[in-house]
Amino acid sequence: MTKKEETTDFMGKYTGYKLIDGAYYLAPMYTDKFAKLSDRAIAIDWFVKGVTQHVTEINKEIASEQRMLFDKIFDDLGLARDKKYYYHSRDGTIREKEVSSEQGS
Repeated sequence: MTKKEETTDFMGKYTGYKLIDGAYYLAPMYTDKFAKLSDRAIAIDWFVKGVTQHVTEINKEIASEQRMLFDKIFDDLGLARDKKYYYHSRDGTIREKEVSSEQGS
């Protein structure tokens, strides 16, 4: 009597696979698709991290330039550095921040 070989190759509704010792091994066409999708996801992640880092550096430069400009303006106008001021870009004015009675004096 010949022993019947157990089949390890299967085809699901969408996926070809092998079942060996309880592990599912997807057909190469699916593993290739997963690899390509993973590569795309990693590339997008690297791109976003790179852009974020670059934008962070640009924002630091802008903040530094703003501080230097405000320092010059404070010196020219003789404004007290221990007070808070707001710059209103619409009309080009600098006004002292008002302290509300809820915040205390």
